[in-house]
Amino acid sequence: VIIAAGIILFVRADPLTAYFPAIAGILLAYGAVLIICWAIELRMGPLSRFLTALILGIISLIFSVIVFVHPVFLLNVMIQTTGAGMFFEGIALLIGHFMVNVSRRNAKKRQQVIEELGTAVLEYTEGLPVAKSYHQTGKSARKLRSSFADMSTSNIAFEAEYSPYHAAMLIVFGIGITLHILCAIYLVGSSQMEPAVFVGLLLFVFQIYAPLRHLFTTTSVFSIMENSLNRIEEVMQQAPLKDDGTQTIPEQADQEIAFEHVSFSYGSEQVLHNLSFHAKRQQMIALVGESGSGKTTIANLLARFWDIDEGEIRFRGINIQEIPLSALMEQISMVFQNVYLFEDTVFNNIHMGRTSATKEQVIEAAKKARCYDFIMDMPYGFDTRIGEGGSTLSGGQAQRISIARCILKDAPVIILDEATASMDADNEAMIQQALSELCKDKTTIVIAHRLHTVRHADKLLVIKEGNIIEQGNHDELLAKKGVYYQMLEAENKPLGW
Repeated sequence: VIIAAGIILFVRADPLTAYFPAIAGILLAYGAVLIICWAIELRMGPLSRFLTALILGIISLIFSVIVFVHPVFLLNVMIQTTGAGMFFEGIALLIGHFMVNVSRRNAKKRQQVIEELGTAVLEYTEGLPVAKSYHQTGKSARKLRSSFADMSTSNIAFEAEYSPYHAAMLIVFGIGITLHILCAIYLVGSSQMEPAVFVGLLLFVFQIYAPLRHLFTTTSVFSIMENSLNRIEEVMQQAPLKDDGTQTIPEQADQEIAFEHVSFSYGSEQVLHNLSFHAKRQQMIALVGESGSGKTTIANLLARFWDIDEGEIRFRGINIQEIPLSALMEQISMVFQNVYLFEDTVFNNIHMGRTSATKEQVIEAAKKARCYDFIMDMPYGFDTRIGEGGSTLSGGQAQRISIARCILKDAPVIILDEATASMDADNEAMIQQALSELCKDKTTIVIAHRLHTVRHADKLLVIKEGNIIEQGNHDELLAKKGVYYQMLEAENKPLGW
């Protein structure tokens, strides 16, 4: 309403009698827009700051033209008809077009250099303790120095191409302003312009080209922003995992999990080839084999982190693609080798396993996971805040808290991905006890390098290059004296110094 009233008053007003009331209305509208943008930023958070800044920038340019440029053409008809201002504005727009092209042409390269520099800085700072311990701080900084040099070279090359156009635009602006002033001096000398109007023109004339100058001097920043937004848009346009399943999971079935002729690829590289196996209810299935053979991929496909290329994965007889993702994930708990805990209290990190659980149930889960004692030794017990990613805890403590979270969830299927791979003997014993509580009466998929931890599994699958080359229980595979036998022999072989 304020904007409309101000514009109507401005258009219908006599320039010399009601111009300033009209300007007051427009400035009031500008203030209203500022308040609206501020409210949007408060509601939407940091993501909206770029949008509000862009909106305010455009509005500022419009109001600059209305408030500062328009009066110059209203002050005297002769200045308006000369067209000098429009002529030089047109030249400035033409130069600005070349400036925009230069900015866009260099934006992708500059964005890439900025990204590489950020990566190099993080890598150097995170690896500094290791570099110091081997007296390699100078050598480890080579990549960092190279990234700074690339950044410098890229910026200098851009400025060398961009600066001539920028300088030409400033020259055009200077010539245009000079001609305006000379024209005004001539009009005053010939008594065609009042001295008071001349003084007013001098106040306004320097703002005639300000909006264009401001717009085109920020094109380089806008071009990098545009390139960054394009990359974000590419990510947002990726098709999400389909979640249109409507099937209900039955309470029980003969087969809990079934992989039928499953093939899967990362991009163009196929990593699983026509793979099939079954798991009955409350069975333990162990996946063993060398690193990179596809063990973790199998576990991730069961949790439907990706969809397979060929074949079928069934949960209790139903294709997992026909089950809603939320319903499927309610049936599965995962314990990863690299544990991630949130920067929150110990209680909340465990409680997220089942948000409807009571405090007593959380404490009971902690006891089963063998982490209750060290939690109570913390300054505030379950209310103690832990660092991001569990940085204030040892690896074994963080792992046991993640197991407590899974125990609280009480899902019928457990996936253990190298849960004890990097633990020392004491921590491994505690974690094994916690895992025993977790896996009691559950269907379990275990990924392990330490074969002694899975020798009691109901079925062992030996994976090599995305294929199941052997399967059976421990005794059956030993009798075959195949790959599993060789792996076990290598593990039990004494190591020398």
